[in-house]
Amino acid sequence: GGAARAGVIDAPLLGQVPLEPSVAAGNDAGEPVALAGVGRAADVFREIAGRLAAEIAPPIRPESVDMAGCSARMLEAVAAALGPKP
Repeated sequence: GGAARAGVIDAPLLGQVPLEPSVAAGNDAGEPVALAGVGRAADVFREIAGRLAAEIAPPIRPESVDMAGCSARMLEAVAAALGPKP
């Protein structure tokens, strides 16, 4: 179903995680299978994370970010979202 849905919304299919008991067990224990688990599901989660970091949202170098006025821009956006005071 994931491949079909990705096609419908015109989004990349990042991966297909197989249903394995280790995924649920890791979630229940607070230990995501991708961090310490073994098996196909753990591998697929790590592959997805790698694709996200490399293709979808690659890390940026701190020196390339212009932070000047960042707080002021954020406050302006919040004020605009909240609208005028009654």
